[in-house]
Amino acid sequence: MKDVEKLHHDLTFLFTSHYEHKRSQRFVENLLKRKKEWIFQFVMNPDVESTNNRAERGLRPSVIYRKVSGGSRSERGAEIYTREVFLKPSFTFDIFLDS
Repeated sequence: MKDVEKLHHDLTFLFTSHYEHKRSQRFVENLLKRKKEWIFQFVMNPDVESTNNRAERGLRPSVIYRKVSGGSRSERGAEIYTREVFLKPSFTFDIFLDS
């Protein structure tokens, strides 16, 4: 817990500055005051990763497929993407990855 307190203190020092927008200022203050345990969960629990790399890698094939199929550029592409990805449980993105 000592590590968490030091990290929290350091972050508070770094983020205590004037923000152009009051909403941003309130967000940072709220995060640092009320969500300390959430922010530093990876310090207290060795089973929690300190990055979101695994989640990002898990999403990558879907993002590549969406881009290749035009899923976010046209209504037809969005329909195809939805049908292939969400309605076919056996669908795999392997063909779009450089292995």
